[in-house]
Amino acid sequence: HKLDDIDLQILKLLQEDGRMSNVEISAQVGLSARRVCVEFRRVRMQVSLGDIMALWMARHLDLMCRFLQWLDCIHK
Repeated sequence: HKLDDIDLQILKLLQEDGRMSNVEISAQVGLSARRVCVEFRRVRMQVSLGDIMALWMARHLDLMCRFLQWLDCIHK
């Protein structure tokens, strides 16, 4: 099973604040708190830690690239 948009939104929110409750996440993604819990359990069963780390690293690499581009622009 491939991660869908909701799965990615949930993972992104948890990356930003790993202590977010299901109720807080549900308000952000437009699902019930119960459904968020079910989705998270499904993702946790299907996604390896390596997959989660790859998503985290890709996000932070993107931020680092943007920062370096910004630095390059201000020093020209």
